[in-house]
Amino acid sequence: MTTAATLVRAARKSRGLTQQELAERARVDQGGLSRLERGREAEFSTVSRLLTAANHRLYAAPTRRDDAATIAAE
Repeated sequence: MTTAATLVRAARKSRGLTQQELAERARVDQGGLSRLERGREAEFSTVSRLLTAANHRLYAAPTRRDDAATIAAE
């Protein structure tokens, strides 16, 4: 499974941006971006904002598969 860190780092590098440049475009702290790229969890809205700033989009699509919480509850 692809993580937010992988998505953001790949989007940034695909546009040839430094962390500082992407952070400025997305109006986020460069240190926070660095932590996210190293695997720290982030809110969906933050990841989406960073991807948008790198001219990428994040899509979510419903699936028929149960999520881990549903399976665990059963």
